[in-house]
Amino acid sequence: MRIKYDLTMKFFLLLFCLTIVVGTRTLSAPQVESYSNLQFKTFSTQQGLSQSSVLSLTQDPQGFIWMGTKDGLNRFDGYRFRTYKSESDNANSISNNEIIFLSSNSKGNIFVGTRGGSLNYFIKDENRFKKFENLEIIDGTVNSVTECNDGTILIGTNISLFSGVLDSSLQYEYDFTNLSKNSVYLTSNNTLLPYDRLSISVVTTEKLENETIIVGTFKGLFLYIPDDMSFTQIDIGRLNDAKITSMVWDNDSTLWIGTSEGLAKLYFENNKPNEVQFLDNHEAWNQTNATWVEKLICDIDGNLWIATRGAGVIMWDTTGDIHSYYNNSSLSYNIGDNIINSLLIDNSGILWIGTESRGVVTLDLYRKKFNHLENYTSTGRNLTSNLVTAITGNENEIWVGSAYNGLDYLRFIPDNKIETRHIEEIPYDNGLTSNEIISLCLDKQNKLWIGTASNYLVSLDKNGKFDSYPTGSFTFALHQDQQNDLWIGTWGKGLGLKEFQSDEIQFFSNQPHNSRSLSGDIILSVYDDSKGNLWIGTKGRGLNIISLDAIKQGYNNFIAYEKGEILHNDIYCILEDSEGAIWIGTGGGLNRIDLTNKETADSFMKGRAKFESFTEKDGLPANLIYGLIEDDKDLCTYLENALSQSFKIVTANDGEAGIIKALETLPSIIVSDVMMPNTDGLVLTQQLKTNEKTRHIPIILLTAKAADESKMEGYKSGADLYVSKPFKIDLLRIQIEQLLASRKVLSEIFSKQIMLKPRNIAISSADEKFLTRLNEVIDEHLPEPDFDVAAMVKRMNQSHSTVLKKIKSRQGMIPYLLYSIRCYASNYYSIGSAPKVPNKLSMYLSDLTSLRFLRAFSSSKFRFIRSAASL
Repeated sequence: MRIKYDLTMKFFLLLFCLTIVVGTRTLSAPQVESYSNLQFKTFSTQQGLSQSSVLSLTQDPQGFIWMGTKDGLNRFDGYRFRTYKSESDNANSISNNEIIFLSSNSKGNIFVGTRGGSLNYFIKDENRFKKFENLEIIDGTVNSVTECNDGTILIGTNISLFSGVLDSSLQYEYDFTNLSKNSVYLTSNNTLLPYDRLSISVVTTEKLENETIIVGTFKGLFLYIPDDMSFTQIDIGRLNDAKITSMVWDNDSTLWIGTSEGLAKLYFENNKPNEVQFLDNHEAWNQTNATWVEKLICDIDGNLWIATRGAGVIMWDTTGDIHSYYNNSSLSYNIGDNIINSLLIDNSGILWIGTESRGVVTLDLYRKKFNHLENYTSTGRNLTSNLVTAITGNENEIWVGSAYNGLDYLRFIPDNKIETRHIEEIPYDNGLTSNEIISLCLDKQNKLWIGTASNYLVSLDKNGKFDSYPTGSFTFALHQDQQNDLWIGTWGKGLGLKEFQSDEIQFFSNQPHNSRSLSGDIILSVYDDSKGNLWIGTKGRGLNIISLDAIKQGYNNFIAYEKGEILHNDIYCILEDSEGAIWIGTGGGLNRIDLTNKETADSFMKGRAKFESFTEKDGLPANLIYGLIEDDKDLCTYLENALSQSFKIVTANDGEAGIIKALETLPSIIVSDVMMPNTDGLVLTQQLKTNEKTRHIPIILLTAKAADESKMEGYKSGADLYVSKPFKIDLLRIQIEQLLASRKVLSEIFSKQIMLKPRNIAISSADEKFLTRLNEVIDEHLPEPDFDVAAMVKRMNQSHSTVLKKIKSRQGMIPYLLYSIRCYASNYYSIGSAPKVPNKLSMYLSDLTSLRFLRAFSSSKFRFIRSAASL
């Protein structure tokens, strides 16, 4: 039978499947949706950025966005900011707070160029900064760092150009050489430059294929030739005395040059500069009024994005058209600032714009308009149920399975139209039907395979013919391998194989006395990789791997990895990326292993491999939402920064807004001030504790009033904890953790008790009242043939989403409940009696020959038990 698993992971799995199914439709040809109708999003100090002038941007291999400001370095994980600042008593902190350059290197560490603090190196594995003491920079200002293919780095400073070679004997140490010190400085005609030009103030660098370096300086453009130790000026006409601020290659191998006096293009021939083109007489460019170009970057389509000082952001597309985005509140694409310091396009196609006064602004360059498919009963145009449990399909069509309303078929046709069809009941086993879909797979022959809430696997061919195959259990996973054979993951019967030309299903299951057999019989995911390995993810028993050829020859020698080697023993999804690495989605986070490395692959097949792990600490979304309601902005920011490592933070600045946010997000815990405008903390607590949707949420009140009378008011309003200001943040963090932990323990204890003696427990709190009511509804209506989850929710007199969120927040309740019911049901065909439970359920289950029991739990009507899978 199907047991509830984490809804967050289930949603991720469905989204993951949808990406595979329709990804080619939405991502194959990325284009900016409309250059004149773009929506920008701003992140500023209100969201946690340390300072509003963003001077530099980079992205590391883990996906974090790093932002350098005039007052601190920030790391953004998509949800919250973490700030790094100089600490005088901490040698491992950053040396200066003004960050003017950032670059992520091949190891995932960050080069940090500062104004006055020289060059820093953030070592991610040690979470510390290293300052290069042996890099002798007179004014301590680092403008650029370029990493070469051989690992050498080039450092541009206000006085010189340095090279750094990694010292093989010392980790993270470089041997630095001042390339400017003994070099010759030449004009484009190979004559000596005037004496006053014999220093190179380097702003930016680019490398040519022959080790020649293009150097942009405070006065013009140069070529540095290492063999000759010479800096030779590149003649760019009237821009020879301009500051070269940025350089970027376009898709035609032309170098665009941004300067303090405009924009130019430099053409190369045989790695030598050949021709310069000025853009002064380009009519559209002149209309932008742009003079100072600060940063250039090209997107994947070859469009050039230009950051200016005074004219906002300009995009020069591949057709030669120019589009301007600037500070104008009357426009939908207002970016709030016309002075732009930095640009970045991240790995997902988001453009990050660092402004002078408005923080960072983002734009999704390849955003598409998605059809929002949901249940519209008035038109019948889209889905017939919003409770989607499975998705499969190809570029032109998808099949969508629901928890209790069968199948929807959607075919995409021109003009953004969708043709739909609905199959409410899936037939199996000579006339029986099911409308509850658990898994789907559209194979390469366009035959649809359907796992329903029955002990049969069902197929639907192109002619509309259904066939069914007995499996002995529900089918939770379906996967067609590269040899066209179908793999079937069941709940409790192990792994099934249906070969392409056969109607028989061969099963592989756990053998208690064989350590090389399948580790568990509840299968949630199946996948075959490009190297011929079959991966099997179980519920509670980890990950199994076997050679595809070996298992088809009947061998039962699986390699198993369990918690400790991987993050969690529930394996929900498995995927191989384009580089050959395998990603495993588990109940505790994400695991990765790269089998392209021979040594790793050998260890892996011996059961001794090491997996990489990624959890919320590495940027994955946190499961817990923390509601913070505080009108003091400084205190709110302080608390948000201090607690953001453990929670996703949702904030509100008064009680009225806090109530709205709490009802929208249903946070795991709420911390609120007492004294606030509009609605104070006491009224907020009282309203939330008397609302059916939020009464279960623990609330901590903060106040400057330490008197017992004030505390009594707080507790009378329903507060779970009352904390007086001032307080220690570490103590508050522990109090939050203990309050959440105690709620979880209480939930688990009560979950067990409610199944054993629901009538003998004194229930007073809102939490227990909800669970008692849930048990009463199930107890009273379970024998009814038509009783399912929808009916249960209706009788709870609450919305479906509210019931699910409440059940999810009491993690121990539903597994025990469903497990007990399924134990009774699984004994239906067995000889014996069910445990004695003092409620109505036991009356039907204690006597397995009861006509009422047979009528209520006929093989075609396990409606509630099956539909409870949707939880």
